[in-house]
Amino acid sequence: MSVLTVVLDAADASLLRRWAEEGELPFFRRILAEGASATLESEGGALPESTWATLTTGAHIGSHGVYNWRPIRPRTYQRTRQPPSTCRKPFWQLVRDQLPDARAVLLDPPFTLPLGDERFIEIVGWGDRGGVHHDSWPPGTLEQVVARHGAFPRWTEDDYVRWPLEERRLSRALENAVARRTDILIDLLGRARWDMGFACYYELHNGGHAFFRALDPNAPSHDPRRAAFGQKALLGLYKAVDAGLARVRQAIGPDADLLVCSPKGFRANTNGQTVLPDVLTGLGHQVAADSSGRVQGIRAARALVRAAAPRPLRRKIFGRLSVDERDRILEDLWIQSVDWARSRAFAEPDLGSGFVRLNVRGREPEGRVEPGEEYESLIADLTADLEELSDARTGAPAVRRVYRRDEMAPGPNCDLLPDLVVGWTTDVRLDAVCHPRLGTVRERMRDVPTSEHTGAAFVIGTGPRFRRAVAGPHAHLADIAATVLQLAGARLPHDMDGQPLAPLLDPSVPCERRQEIDWSLDPWQLRR
Repeated sequence: MSVLTVVLDAADASLLRRWAEEGELPFFRRILAEGASATLESEGGALPESTWATLTTGAHIGSHGVYNWRPIRPRTYQRTRQPPSTCRKPFWQLVRDQLPDARAVLLDPPFTLPLGDERFIEIVGWGDRGGVHHDSWPPGTLEQVVARHGAFPRWTEDDYVRWPLEERRLSRALENAVARRTDILIDLLGRARWDMGFACYYELHNGGHAFFRALDPNAPSHDPRRAAFGQKALLGLYKAVDAGLARVRQAIGPDADLLVCSPKGFRANTNGQTVLPDVLTGLGHQVAADSSGRVQGIRAARALVRAAAPRPLRRKIFGRLSVDERDRILEDLWIQSVDWARSRAFAEPDLGSGFVRLNVRGREPEGRVEPGEEYESLIADLTADLEELSDARTGAPAVRRVYRRDEMAPGPNCDLLPDLVVGWTTDVRLDAVCHPRLGTVRERMRDVPTSEHTGAAFVIGTGPRFRRAVAGPHAHLADIAATVLQLAGARLPHDMDGQPLAPLLDPSVPCERRQEIDWSLDPWQLRR
C-alpha cells in the first residue's frame, strides 16, 4: 500500500479548522470528520527554520542541527546558507536504503538534493520557498515540468508590505501556483507505480506573510483599510489548496493513504533585526569593526538605493544578481562588520527571535571566552541583561524568555546551535527598547515582514490504514517521519526522537521496529 505525505508550509491550524467548520473548505471538513487528526508541537515559534528538518528526519533540533537558513558554519565566523542536507537522513532516504523495491515521488522536498536513484522521481526547486538548488531525477524532469506547467513565480517569496495593486497580483499568482503545483504532483504520481510520495505546498507560507495581519485587529501591523481584501485573499488561497488536495485525493484513489500536515502557524511579527546587535555592542560584548573600503562602498550604495527607491524596485535591482553574488555580498558584510578578536559574544539577528553566540576559545577562530566558569558567568550576565530589556513605549518586558541551547535543544549536534536563543515578546511591536545602562535603543522596522510563526502544527491522516473519526492526543512534529516510516514498512533508527502516531493508525498496521542504523550525515561536507 502507498502513502502520500503533503506538507502545507505554515498552514495555520486555527484558521484551517475554523474555515473548515464554516464550510469554506469542504475537503478539509470531510477529512477532519472522517479521518484521524492531532495537534502537534514544534519549535516554529522560536526557530521556524528548524521545523522542516524536524519534520523530514524525525529528529529534534539538537540531533539534526538546523536552526536557521543562514547559520554559522562550524569552526568559522562565516554566516552562510544552510547546506542542502542535515545531520540526519530524511525518511525517504531511510526508505530507499532499506527497501530495495520501494518507489517514490518527491516534489520540492526541503534541505535536499536528488538521490539519483532509478526508483525515485524527484524534483527539487520548482517552487520551494527560498530555494537555490534546481535539479531533478531522472535528469531533465524539472525542465519538462517547467515547459509543460510553467515556472514558479519566485517574486511571491518577498515578505515586504505590498502596495494594494501588488497585493491583488500576489493573490492571483499564488492561487495559480497552487493549481499548477497540483497539476505537477498528479502528473508525477501518474508516471509510474509509487509506494511513497512527498510534496510541499509553499504558497500558504508566502501568502501568510502578506495577508495574515488582516485577520487580527489587535496586531501591531493591522491596517483596517486593507483588512477586508487581506482576509478574502488568504481565504481564497486556503480554498485553492482545499480544491487542489481534493483533486490529489481523487487521483491517488481510495486505496492510498494521505497524510496532510503543517510544521508551524502564524502570528504578528514584533521585532526587527538591528536591536540585538546594537544592545550587545552597547553593553561591550560585541565590538564593531572598522569596515573596509569595499564594505563601506556597499553600505553607502545600499543606503542610497534605500533612500531613493521604493522597496519593490530595490528588490528587483537586488534580484538581478545571482544567488551566489547575493550570498557573497551578505557574507562579506557580516564578516567585516565585527571585530572578532575583541568581541566576547555576538548576535545573529533574525525575525521572530534572535541568536547570541559566545566567542569561545578553542571553538571560534579568535575565541576570547574560556570554556567552563568564564563561559557560564558570561551566559548568566547576557541572560540577565537581555531580560532587563523593556518596550520603550509601554515598559512591558521586551523579551519573553532567553533559552540556553542545551536546555532548548539537547542532542549530539547541539553544538551547531547558537549558545542563546532570544524569544522576543509577541505582545507589542518593538520599535524601540530600553535598558537600564543603555537607555533607548531603536529598531529599524521599515520593510520588516508583518507576520512571523508559532509552533502550532497539525497532522490529518485519511485512508485505509488510518482510524476513522479520531482526534489523537497532542504529539510532536518529529512524529511525522516516524509514522511515515512505519507505514512504509521500514525500520526506525533506534535513536530517532519521533514516535509513530499509533493512536491515529489502524490496529492492523504492524508495530514499529527499531534498529541500530547509522543515519548520520555531515551536511557541510555534502554542500554543493
